[in-house]
Amino acid sequence: MLYAVNDIFYSIQGEGYWTGTPAVFVRLAGCNLRCKWCDTDHTKKAELTAEQILMEIKAMVPRGIINLPVVLTGGEPTLQELAPLTTNLKQNGFTIAIESNGTNLKRVPNEVDWITVSPKSDWMYSTRIKCDELKVILTDDINPEDFRLTMYAEHYFLQPLYIDSRPSNLNDVVEYVKENPVWRLSLQVHKMIGIK
Repeated sequence: MLYAVNDIFYSIQGEGYWTGTPAVFVRLAGCNLRCKWCDTDHTKKAELTAEQILMEIKAMVPRGIINLPVVLTGGEPTLQELAPLTTNLKQNGFTIAIESNGTNLKRVPNEVDWITVSPKSDWMYSTRIKCDELKVILTDDINPEDFRLTMYAEHYFLQPLYIDSRPSNLNDVVEYVKENPVWRLSLQVHKMIGIK
């Protein structure tokens, strides 16, 4: 089985609950949404097997590090058959996180340890979704409370919209969090400090 892969890199988690912690990111190509603020180049992709992905990950991770998280992101990772990849990663000692838009969570394999849902529009969610972390980008047409009513999460994060690596509506997000303390501020630290 071949996976359409946009990029594989070792860095720190730049947003949400695990901000500042090291992780390997496997950015899978393809998405079922077309968000105007998307920062993924959907034209760039390679076709790799699960074993080739594992070999690339092992080549970039320092020796002796165990239980390092591998974050499956995209695009939308659940559009691809993830079970062979997650099984391979789990058998090799990695913990597995996924970042999804939440439209296809039934396809998340059991081996996944942490689910982040970053929804893009509230009209898509007719059934209650459960995840570890809900991360909402505040835009003019989004009410974060709409998501909180349809999604149960352990942690709720609100994030400003980034334009050219800068938060465009940071003050609005800060005020919203102050008025609705179930939410926490999440910044895209990786963009702010200029790393991948």
